[in-house]
Amino acid sequence: PYLRACFDEAQRLQGIPFYSRDSSEPQELNGYHIPANSIILCSPYAIQRDSRFWKEPEKFRPERWLEEDVEKHSFLAFGTGPRKCVGANMANMEAVFYLVTALSQYRFKLPDGFVPIQHFHMATTMKGGCPVYISRRGSK
Repeated sequence: PYLRACFDEAQRLQGIPFYSRDSSEPQELNGYHIPANSIILCSPYAIQRDSRFWKEPEKFRPERWLEEDVEKHSFLAFGTGPRKCVGANMANMEAVFYLVTALSQYRFKLPDGFVPIQHFHMATTMKGGCPVYISRRGSK
């Protein structure tokens, strides 16, 4: 459960900048008029760091997934509602499986003083990548 919480917390912080939906009919959304044929942008990155839904939203706190009630529509790693990714459960199971396998065989260490800087493009990445030292468990 803790490893799954770490994975979810990493996805929460890494959220994609935005995705779009088309409004085929005029409608009202939270008091705003949306004309037909409009493009509506949703920002998982912003929602997943919104203090209305998350305590200490900028901190990496995996325990939040084990100790707190997470608002259903505030975590959008795989979307939500009828258009949620059909492979979300499989992706989560595979991610945890791969993490368990990697962590049981290798040690991962960031260089001392490394501070990640987020870079926005079509996805959220780290500027300059993520330098990491990898060593096989049992070796020095």
